[in-house]
Amino acid sequence: MRLSRAVLALALLACALVAQAAAPPTAQEIIKKEGRLMFSDGSSWYAFERDGRFSSGPLGMSGRTITGTWKHDGSLFVVEGTWSWLNGLSRPGDRRRMKLGISHPRPAAAPPRQPLMGGKPGRFHDCYFVVDELVPVKAR
Repeated sequence: MRLSRAVLALALLACALVAQAAAPPTAQEIIKKEGRLMFSDGSSWYAFERDGRFSSGPLGMSGRTITGTWKHDGSLFVVEGTWSWLNGLSRPGDRRRMKLGISHPRPAAAPPRQPLMGGKPGRFHDCYFVVDELVPVKAR
């Protein structure tokens, strides 16, 4: 009886260790390790840099751009930046705050097929993300 309990305890410990080792990295862990997290929603790309810079631009010749900074508030990524438009009209000084929830990032099987306008090439990740808040902020 004691031997079977010991074996069961060891088996449970081994399962817990395997499950912990197999856990995918969080978005914050990827940024810390790789220096950047980049992903796309199919029409735009988003880049979170280790030093706190954030940028976003269109996949293609025209679309929304965002240049600013990000921080993590414990559950969400908070981006503050200037919103503009590549190859189109935009309101000058359009500053906004966007809060994003990002989960389950994993390396993308392939980068987006459209050209990456206004950004530097990098490793893309697939992930789930949701915009939790998007509000105007006063210019600094």
